[in-house]
Amino acid sequence: TCIGENVLKAIWRKGPNSIVSLQQLANYQACSTYYLKFILGRLRQGGWVSKSKQGYQLTQDGQYRAAKIVRLH
Repeated sequence: TCIGENVLKAIWRKGPNSIVSLQQLANYQACSTYYLKFILGRLRQGGWVSKSKQGYQLTQDGQYRAAKIVRLH
């Protein structure tokens, strides 16, 4: 989805190995926090994002996909 791609790009732009909080992502997305959590759940199911106590981070597959999206846009 478009918002899923935007979330991947937002994390990637912070740094491919960086950990980003839900609040940091919410600052970049024009959607509710509830919907953002849903999208992050879908990205986790797809294997592109992992979650820790500190926040969300791209997996290796997520880094590859995000870099590809950034290059295409």
